[in-house]
Amino acid sequence: MSRRGLPELAKHSAVYAFGNFLQRAIGFFLIPVYTRFLAPSDYGVLEILNVTLEVILIFCHFGAGTGLMRTLLYEADSQEEQKIAFATAFWFVALLSGMVLSIACVFSPGISRLAAGSPAFAPWFRLIFVAGLLQLNASIVLRVYRAELRSVAFTAIQLASFVTGLVLNTFFLAVLNTGLRGVLISGIISSAVLFAGSVIFLRDHFRLAFSPRHLRSMLRFGAPFIPTFLTMWILTGADRYFLQHFASSTEVGLYSLGMRFALILQFAFRTPLEQNWPAIYYPLAKQPGGSRELGRIVAYIFAAGAFLALAIGLFSGPAIRIMATPAFYPSYRVVPLLVAAVFLNVLNLCASVGVNVSGRSEFTSLVTMPAAALNLLLDWWMVPRYGMMGAAAATAISFGVMVVAHFLISQRFYRVEYDWGKIARALLALATPVVIRVSMPTPGLIYEVALDVGLCLLFLAILFASGFVGPDASRWLQQGARQSARRILVGLGHRA
Repeated sequence: MSRRGLPELAKHSAVYAFGNFLQRAIGFFLIPVYTRFLAPSDYGVLEILNVTLEVILIFCHFGAGTGLMRTLLYEADSQEEQKIAFATAFWFVALLSGMVLSIACVFSPGISRLAAGSPAFAPWFRLIFVAGLLQLNASIVLRVYRAELRSVAFTAIQLASFVTGLVLNTFFLAVLNTGLRGVLISGIISSAVLFAGSVIFLRDHFRLAFSPRHLRSMLRFGAPFIPTFLTMWILTGADRYFLQHFASSTEVGLYSLGMRFALILQFAFRTPLEQNWPAIYYPLAKQPGGSRELGRIVAYIFAAGAFLALAIGLFSGPAIRIMATPAFYPSYRVVPLLVAAVFLNVLNLCASVGVNVSGRSEFTSLVTMPAAALNLLLDWWMVPRYGMMGAAAATAISFGVMVVAHFLISQRFYRVEYDWGKIARALLALATPVVIRVSMPTPGLIYEVALDVGLCLLFLAILFASGFVGPDASRWLQQGARQSARRILVGLGHRA
């Protein structure tokens, strides 16, 4: 890629990341509203609705959405052919999703009984199925924006949907006091804004066209991802059903709020790493000494992820006490285990380098499917005994097993020379504040925040004192700090 292309790629990637963040972060920003106008049991039912919609949507596109990007960027030879490929994917997904979700609406009492334990929630399932139909079809249209690098329009549409959802949820809950029904109606309206906004700027792409050749190509590429989507859904979502069946919807609600905080690590660290990591390890794998350099980079990824995981695990307790109501306070107990699960999923990206470099991607399914089966078994055994703590532990154990399996298999195909010394130092820096915090009683809010700040600083102190950061990296960090301080002082001088 040219030097000019790299900044362009970085710019669009940053804008797309912000747009995706808006799409996923609305539930987090609405925590103060949800927890004041919804009971934990209502919050749990909302989570059951969302998790059920997620698995149904997997069968509403059969990988056509995944294959569309490849067709647009790799197979289509002209703009006209790109438009035909888009029309093919859009009409296929629109018809298939309309049919599947219509059937789901008809059988919503049965789905409600299976998923939530009562047919009384059937009207709410029908509402969320309508929102899901709009969301899925909007996602197909938005892929064209990504393919054509229309990042500003992409983010503007996401921002409009985000603001609509934020305002309407607050209005329906705080003003009209409509409860969960208002949340679902606002979801339909914000999804309609997302769909309408995405269509407006691509009116010239819509036509009554269909290409069986392009559809076969998209399904051939995208359909094999369906088992992976399902296994990841099991790993991250199936535990809600066990909690609903063996515990209560209140327990589901508390667990779901804890998961909201754990997913900060997913959005802030894992997702950006997942997008950029292949651009790092593929070129290095071809170079002499690349294996050792990859091992060094993984050590720094481990340390950075460990620090963020520690910070989220520590500060989630005070944050929940500030943002939520007392009925939701117990949710903080599951955050450390769920953050550990997300952190292990970060390490899974690093452990699977050998599989990806060698092109043996079939081993990914061989790893994720047994991990998903183990997760179901652990949920079945642990949730009835330990409730939401058992569900969180089952998730962490399953991701841990997946990391170990990926590591052992990947090292057979391409051996990464991991810097185990640095990793051990980072692990020591993580374990020390964790042990200190676990051994202490929970103090008052202000003292807890002060303690958590001190423990995060202790992590950094141990990391530097142990020699984790070498002389070259230390000089680079000091130079960067001096340059940042200089810019701040200059900026303050200009403002003065």
